[in-house]
Amino acid sequence: MDSQSFVLNLTPIAFLTLSSVFMAIRYFLIAGIVFWLFYKLFRSQFISRKIQTAFPKRRQFKREITSSVITILIFSGFALLIRYMRINGFTAMYTDFEAYSSLWFVCSFFLLILLHDAYFYWMHFAMHQSRWLMKFHAHHHKSFNPTPFTSLSFHPVESVFEIAFFPLIILILPVHPIALALAGTWSLLFNVLGHSGYELFRSGFLERPLLKWLNTPTHHNMHHRFGNGNYGLYFNFWDTLMKTNFKNYKRDFERVASSKKIITEHTKF
Repeated sequence: MDSQSFVLNLTPIAFLTLSSVFMAIRYFLIAGIVFWLFYKLFRSQFISRKIQTAFPKRRQFKREITSSVITILIFSGFALLIRYMRINGFTAMYTDFEAYSSLWFVCSFFLLILLHDAYFYWMHFAMHQSRWLMKFHAHHHKSFNPTPFTSLSFHPVESVFEIAFFPLIILILPVHPIALALAGTWSLLFNVLGHSGYELFRSGFLERPLLKWLNTPTHHNMHHRFGNGNYGLYFNFWDTLMKTNFKNYKRDFERVASSKKIITEHTKF
């Protein structure tokens, strides 16, 4: 029995348990390593790259980790939904590598990333425009000074909106489960680094013709500090097109990337 058959033949409880354990290990491994490197082991060496000078209190980490565990359980529930959809033929997913070319496998991964970026922007933008949705999204913004564990610290309702992209996209896009898993891992890694609280890119990064379209940790950190603006996830396409970048984004990025302190303000919702 291959791994695909093994997963599909698990009982729902066994599958839910296995996916929860896998997601938890992946999350706490990635977020934990970033936290350990920047907040513990090399804290003094990277202090000049800290976007906000202050460090979060211990209670913030406790809240974020608790919320992240709940989010992982909800995400696992959606993994079970995707499994059900696959078993009953409701998706365009494929498992036979010969069904599509290796080129399509690579293209499907990048297409997933691009489509997810668009989905996230408009979902995120809508949450800031709707008072009802903002009630849920405000939980994420309790982390005014984000950490690696902020990346999955959502209200349960927002967790549903965050993960809904994946069962929706597989209805129409032929993707291999491995490509889907890789896209999920990329999303988590980018999210953790974006919430790390440290600028990882060098001064001048935003002046590069291609690299400037990739969002930086400063970009999302400003969103947590100021609120309405900088809505994008991976790329800066939509923020640029819709003119929702903060005007001082490049200035603030250069200040921290060149090891200069930036001004911190708090805009309440």
